[in-house]
Amino acid sequence: MPRDKRMKKYIAEGIGTFFLMFSTVMATNIGDIAIMAPLIIGLTLAAMIYASEHISGAHFNPAVTLAMLMRGKLARNEAFYYPVAQLAGALLAAILGGFLLRAGYATDTQMHVHKNSISSLLAEFTGTFGWVYVMLNVTTVKSGSGNSHFGLAVGCVVAAMIYVLGGISGGVFNPAIALGSIMTGMSNPGDILIFLAGNLIGAAAAATAFQLVHDHEE
Repeated sequence: MPRDKRMKKYIAEGIGTFFLMFSTVMATNIGDIAIMAPLIIGLTLAAMIYASEHISGAHFNPAVTLAMLMRGKLARNEAFYYPVAQLAGALLAAILGGFLLRAGYATDTQMHVHKNSISSLLAEFTGTFGWVYVMLNVTTVKSGSGNSHFGLAVGCVVAAMIYVLGGISGGVFNPAIALGSIMTGMSNPGDILIFLAGNLIGAAAAATAFQLVHDHEE
């Protein structure tokens, strides 16, 4: 694949993850709209998927990238650069979001405290599984090719999982967002292993379940 085409993919991944992280930081820390944060995040994700799926596949999440690699929908030589672009986008959004909260709203980020490490791990695993399983089904199966609902489907499941699991783990489901949330003070640095384990194992489990359900369907 030409280098310029690969760069377009990485830029698209960085932009999509940027807006996903930015909506997470702003929506969860502005008091008047915090209750709507899961919906805002889900809608932002859906919009970014529609904007970039035809360019990069619209992963915006290292866990999704892992699942796509397992599914055979991502070249091995690109599997390293996707997470790099995603992490860069998330970190830039975390910096900008934190600055705007302090300068524009005279407020700061709120720390989410995990109630229990095991329950947080299970929550992150479950939410990531849902995100990745839906993503694989709506974007990588021939019978769904050309559908117009893929972005909304993924956005809805992510919003739903944040609503029901956010109170336990923070509802991250994404290592790039986890790093951004730690950088902004929304999560404890010591919780990074919970996020990484829950997100990556959840993605691998979703990819395995997908293959079992779909047999050898391409």
